[in-house]
Amino acid sequence: MSWKQSPIILDAELPLYQRKRQVTQLSNSASQYPIERHDVKFHRQACELPQKQAVTQEEQTSGQQSKSPRMHLQQGLLEIYCGDGKGKTTAALGLALRAAGCGLRVHIVQFLKGTETGELASLAQIPQISLVRCDKNWGFTFSMTEQDKKEITVCHNQMLQEAISMAKSGEIDVLIFDEFQAAYAHGLLDKETAKDFILKKPATLELVLTGRNPDPVFLEAADYVSEIHGVRHPYQKQIPARKGIEF
Repeated sequence: MSWKQSPIILDAELPLYQRKRQVTQLSNSASQYPIERHDVKFHRQACELPQKQAVTQEEQTSGQQSKSPRMHLQQGLLEIYCGDGKGKTTAALGLALRAAGCGLRVHIVQFLKGTETGELASLAQIPQISLVRCDKNWGFTFSMTEQDKKEITVCHNQMLQEAISMAKSGEIDVLIFDEFQAAYAHGLLDKETAKDFILKKPATLELVLTGRNPDPVFLEAADYVSEIHGVRHPYQKQIPARKGIEF
């Protein structure tokens, strides 16, 4: 077997600087053999996915195959990503990606968002992740008419009720309410229903809320609170939002 055909095996338990040194040494010793990205593997996966069960002879006869139970969280927490800086939704989507990679089911509800963004196409390729949002863009809250507010509230409440049902049935393991804080603060959803669910969520559900200025009642109940502070932003240099980066 040629060197190019052999995968590079890195020890995932080594410190990062040692792994980098290991890659450098391997690359220097065989620089004439280009390494493709899919050739790099680790000894251990970050998550142990459920192993496929053996098919019994009886199941083979009946044409049925047993299914392995999927992974579930033993303990779910309440997380909040808030602040005036960029990255709240980005952080939540990173968590969704990690959870899906470990076999957890993730459901994302995007409030107050209706424009096309790059993550929609990416998330659609991951079976463990589902995402819902309103099919209309009503714009910013300060520019909404009273009719706009009524319409978006109906949409938000439908998505909220569906998500609550999914969570209570155990259908999902991670639930992300993206841009929830603004929708809640402006009364663009059933506040009592939302608050009651968040404060009494299923014990094994990981619940994530994103958005600026979270209500104190949620801050008090949260297990994680990460505040993203905006130090510098491209708009200060008149740099417009870039497709694939900001949206």
